[in-house]
Amino acid sequence: MQFSELIIILATAIATATPLVFAVIGETITERAGVINLSAEGTIMFCA
Repeated sequence: MQFSELIIILATAIATATPLVFAVIGETITERAGVINLSAEGTIMFCA
């Protein structure tokens, strides 16, 4: 495996995971604020 192939794989993984990371951060903030969000899994799946 070449170094350039590794860079492409990592860049694709980061680009693919970004919406999921934003959704998880949002859900973490609401949970820390004490708000019970019963649709956390649905929100994460919708954002991904």
